[in-house]
Amino acid sequence: MALAVIPCLFASCSDDDDAVVTPSASGTMTDDLGNEYGWVRIGNLEWTTSNARNGASMLEHEFHNDQGWGNALDFSGQLEYAETEYMPRYGNLLTYDDALASVPDGWRLPSDEDWKNLERALGSDDVDALGMRGSAGLALMAEDSGSQLALLLGGAMIGVRINHEKEFGYYWTSTPAPDAGLKKRAYFRKIVFGNDRVGRYATDRTNLLSVRWCRDAQR
Repeated sequence: MALAVIPCLFASCSDDDDAVVTPSASGTMTDDLGNEYGWVRIGNLEWTTSNARNGASMLEHEFHNDQGWGNALDFSGQLEYAETEYMPRYGNLLTYDDALASVPDGWRLPSDEDWKNLERALGSDDVDALGMRGSAGLALMAEDSGSQLALLLGGAMIGVRINHEKEFGYYWTSTPAPDAGLKKRAYFRKIVFGNDRVGRYATDRTNLLSVRWCRDAQR
């Protein structure tokens, strides 16, 4: 794993004198398939700066109907779009279990508390509530300046379709949520185009969401 630590730039000032959090270090890492990712250090955690591209491929995701098991994206007519347009831009979408299974050595699927700590480091003070709250949404999406985390609006795959790309981004946490009847759920984060708030919700673990990784800051 290559590291490229940069000098501490942890807080700078914008035109309106509000503090803008920028990474205090950055580097690169690779997953089990050899895909390379950038990472940045925000507060006491290091986060990857692009969505996971490894794990069980969304192109092979299956669903069950009256005819038995079939390829979900082929059934919805999105298979070619997912392969040639979606995945090159947004990465892979994974179920909760597959997201846990695909984490590279030395990293982790961020917990609900990890996401809260990141939001606090980006200036939010209302991170424990459910729903849309806080003020870290635009900072989480910042790419070339600010946090440089570049969270993407890749939507999610619910059932057999990819939905809401370019509108919303949905990212797993590793933290289980209370079950809803027989359905097991986990917490996730939602970002919205042009919205500074961040959503904290729970969803069925069989849905396919985007994935970032984090680790404790390496000293």
